Amino acid sequence: MSTGYPKYNSASQKGELGVQLVTEIVTQQLNWIFKRNHQEFDFGIDGQIEVIKDDHSVTGKMVAVQIKCGSSFFSERNRWGYVYRGEIKHFNYLCNYPIPVLILLCNPDSGEVFWELFEPL
Repeated sequence: MSTGYPKYNSASQKGELGVQLVTEIVTQQLNWIFKRNHQEFDFGIDGQIEVIKDDHSVTGKMVAVQIKCGSSFFSERNRWGYVYRGEIKHFNYLCNYPIPVLILLCNPDSGEVFWELFEPL
């Protein structure tokens, strides 16, 4: 009796796991604020991280994040680390984003998160 209903597929599950991993690191380890974008407004940016000082002062400094979760993102590696190959439409979008963007690769098996600042060459 499951026909006619939307499906919660594995890609959605992995995406949610990636957001959870990042949220935990940002809020519990860094004591910063993670602001998730609503899915209907997610065009490549999954959220923003707001930097909080040790004295709990909110600085107004922010960085955007694109979160990718799945073992497939760890299949290509070079001497500097893992290689992420996104789509040109997202590249164009990130090039025009008004604040710095981090690309975060989440390993669902280990719970590790790797990051790099997006810098077009």
